[in-house]
Amino acid sequence: MGWNMKKEQECNDVRHAVFIHSSFRTGSTWLWSKFRENQGCYCYYEIFNEILAGINFKNILQSAADWNSHHPRGAPYFAEFSPLLDKADGIAGFDLEMAFDDFFLNSESDIDRIRRAEAYLASLVNLAQHNHKTPVLSCTRSIGRAKLIRESIGGTHILIRRSLLNQWFSYSHQKLNGNNYFVNSIINTVKATDGDTFILTLLDILEDNEIY
Repeated sequence: MGWNMKKEQECNDVRHAVFIHSSFRTGSTWLWSKFRENQGCYCYYEIFNEILAGINFKNILQSAADWNSHHPRGAPYFAEFSPLLDKADGIAGFDLEMAFDDFFLNSESDIDRIRRAEAYLASLVNLAQHNHKTPVLSCTRSIGRAKLIRESIGGTHILIRRSLLNQWFSYSHQKLNGNNYFVNSIINTVKATDGDTFILTLLDILEDNEIY
């Protein structure tokens, strides 16, 4: 990915933000790391990760790859968020509900939450553009609200998919090795969603099967 003056000028337009949407264990960290290697990009890792609600000056530069992730090595994942650290804990504009509770947002009934998310995303985009770089925002918790993000922020949107069977094998492998996070993430997302017929059906299926 080359970089030139024209590209630098285009960065001043919010529409040129790049969003990487995916689920867990799909190779999204690898793709994000490739963007990060480009000096013209300002790359945020997991913009709705619950860690951002409590991250602080002490641990933001610690690596989050000290588990069996098979992720590429590099600078600490959340380093780009550093200028937005609150004086106490957390990234300015982010709150814990954004991680799973807001996975599905209704444009009519959740307008306050949508506006809060828009302001948060705008702050990330603005910081990157202030540094004259293309904002690249990745997340494994954004698929359910990708349409709303595209309508409010614009930009280029990339969706990463993986064979569902292979993805589930990865979830299962992690669970068998003591890491329940990815299986639990499904449950947390479904339980945080209220009213959608499909999600309620999925919740019934999860409750009838022993995957906990």
